Order: sequence, then structure tokens, then C-alpha cells
Amino acid sequence: NLHWAFIQDGIHTPYTIAIPSMHRQAALEPPQDLPSLGTPFSIKPDLGGGGWGVITNATGWDDVVGMRRLLPNEDLILQEFVEPTLVGGRRGWFRVLAACGRTFPCWWDDRTRLFGSAVDDEEAARLHLEPLWTIAEAAARISGLQVFSTEVALVADGRFIVLDYVTDPVDLRFQPHAPEAIPAEVARAVAEALSAYIAAAA
Repeated sequence: NLHWAFIQDGIHTPYTIAIPSMHRQAALEPPQDLPSLGTPFSIKPDLGGGGWGVITNATGWDDVVGMRRLLPNEDLILQEFVEPTLVGGRRGWFRVLAACGRTFPCWWDDRTRLFGSAVDDEEAARLHLEPLWTIAEAAARISGLQVFSTEVALVADGRFIVLDYVTDPVDLRFQPHAPEAIPAEVARAVAEALSAYIAAAA
């Protein structure tokens, strides 16, 4: 279970409750710890990523029931709602791509689900964003994956909270061909990392 593996590795995660799919368990009572999520809370498919199928304004069990009916074959994750702090005038939300030992953090808008620019070394040092690299390295070690992305928010108390632990496969479309795609320079760097990894393994 990635959630517990991340916690055991010292990575901050939101309060989370796993809900089985309607296909696996049709009748289900509200979990006793549902109030621990607070309101609003997020509901997302256990498999997926990049914001697909996610609602962030759930307020009670009726919303969970509605999502189970909408996605009857999907296990769901209920998560405490996380509000990022402002970092350099931007919302502190990031999507971090990892490829064969290299890490490419990007600004990401959790409301529009669109990528911003890549986080460069100067920006990382000035805004103290180095934990994004540490988190990606831990995620690679825990998951055993060579290519994936993870979603991280920086909150007001200084914690970096991982919300979407490991997204695999990664959508490698790049801008400007799709508005929700990754920055072109990041796509190029990921391709170079993959090429180097394949060449070394040949």
C-alpha cells in the first residue's frame, strides 16, 4: 500500500480513507473516521492521476455514494482537503515527473489542472523547494518505477504533502499540442533520460 509506505518513509500525506468499489462491495456503511477528513474533502479513483475523476468539494457520505454509482468498478480514495500556501506569488502546488533517476518538478495549478513552468535550480534554492527532489527519489524507491509523476502541495506550516502518490503511466503529451500537457522542455528532458537509460542497458 503506497499510502502507508510513504508515511513509513517520513513523507507527509493527507488523512486518507480507502473505499472499495461498488462492484466489489455493493453495500457499505460510512466509515467511522469519515469526520476526520473534515469538509470539504476530496474523492478520487484509486487508479488514475492528473486530476481524472477527482472531486474536491465533497461534504458527506452522500457524495461518496454518488461517486461509487458513477464509477462502480473503481476503488476510491477519500482525502483530507489540502489548501496550498502561496510561494513566490503562486499556489504552492507541483506535479513532479521522474524519469530513470532524474527529477523534473513543475508548477501545476490544482484548480485548472494545467502545468506551469518547470522549477529551475535557482527557483528551487530561492524558494526552498529542494524537498520536491527528495520526495520523487523516495517515490521511485518505494514504487520501483522508472517513469512516473507525483503530485505535491506546500502548505502554510511548511510541510510538503503528497496527494497523488504515483501516477503511472504518465501522460507525455507536450505543449503546445495540448493545453493540459507538460512543458516542452520537460518532455525533451524526459526523452533524453529515457534514451540514456536504454543506451546504458543495451
